[in-house]
Amino acid sequence: VTTTCDFTSTGLKNDTTRDMISDSTYYIGSWNNSEIYSNISLIMERGIRWIGKIGLMYPSDYGYAADLTHCSQTLYNYDSSTNSYACRSNNWLYNSATQWLLTPSSSNPFDPWYVHSAGGVILGDGAFMVCSAFGVRPVLYLNSELVIESGSGTESDPYRIIA
Repeated sequence: VTTTCDFTSTGLKNDTTRDMISDSTYYIGSWNNSEIYSNISLIMERGIRWIGKIGLMYPSDYGYAADLTHCSQTLYNYDSSTNSYACRSNNWLYNSATQWLLTPSSSNPFDPWYVHSAGGVILGDGAFMVCSAFGVRPVLYLNSELVIESGSGTESDPYRIIA
C-alpha cells in the first residue's frame, strides 16, 4: 500500500526546508533472529524498497555506530553484562531511551525491531508495541549541493546550511 505523508504541520513547514532533503531509498528487509551481527543485519535489511524523505534508523546503523574494535557482540547483546560497556559506551547512537527501528520481523511484519533502553536490539511483540511510546531517531539525507555556512555542529553552535 502506498500513501503520502503530509508533514507541513509537524516539521517540514515550507518548500525551502523540504527541498533541502533528498528523496532517498530506504530498504525494509527483515529477519527474525536476534543473534545477528551488524554486517549480516546490513545484508538482511536490503529487501523491499521505499523512496521517501525521512525514515528511521536501521539496526545496522545502530550497530555500526559502536567502535567495533571494542565491541564484538551481536546486536542483541549490545546490552550484555559481559560487554555492555564496550558496545554501549563506544556507540555514538546509544542513549538510554528505547527507540523504534525501521526493520520489521520476517515472521510477522507487525513485530518491530527496536533498541532497548539498556542498549540491545530486540524484537518486539507487535500487539504490545502498538501501545508503547518509544522514541524515534529520524534519518534523512541532505541534498549534496547544500553548503555549511557556519557552525560547528554542536548544540550550542549548530550548523547553518544554505542552498
